[in-house]
Amino acid sequence: MIKQALIGGLALFAAQSATAAVITVNGYFSATSWEVYFGTPAAPIDPLTLKYSVTFDNALFYEAASIITVISTNIPYAITFSWSPDNAVMVLATAGTSNSCMHFVETFCAFVSDLATGTPNFVEQSPAGGGGWIAGRITGGVIPEPASWALMIAGFGLTGSALRRRARTLA
Repeated sequence: MIKQALIGGLALFAAQSATAAVITVNGYFSATSWEVYFGTPAAPIDPLTLKYSVTFDNALFYEAASIITVISTNIPYAITFSWSPDNAVMVLATAGTSNSCMHFVETFCAFVSDLATGTPNFVEQSPAGGGGWIAGRITGGVIPEPASWALMIAGFGLTGSALRRRARTLA
């Protein structure tokens, strides 16, 4: 009995201490309501949109890694991805490092703290003219994977079938 409790306790400890995992974030967002962040930049891209997919190991550092798949965007700059397991913030940017962005002319930066939603909590763009804009309104979410769509459709189909069958037996 004591041996089983000890093995169970060790298994629970191992499960809680093992936080590394391969994560895929399929997200999209739109940023609008721009306010001058600094300087005197040219007009921002409004709305700024990005639909993306990133897969990474959350226990490893990724500095400006080009492992992001851009599905669609109106951002005219190359976009990279970085991640720091210390602060758990994903940075999507033109010129970014883990938990920061460099504000060169014609750059973009977004911080995603909640990987479950894939929506940034901060979006900034620095168009020509020197300076930057910060988004006042950010909306977005996650893009379900094809397997999730298949499960949802199968669930709706089975629910409809069960309701039809039940209506026939009640009639």
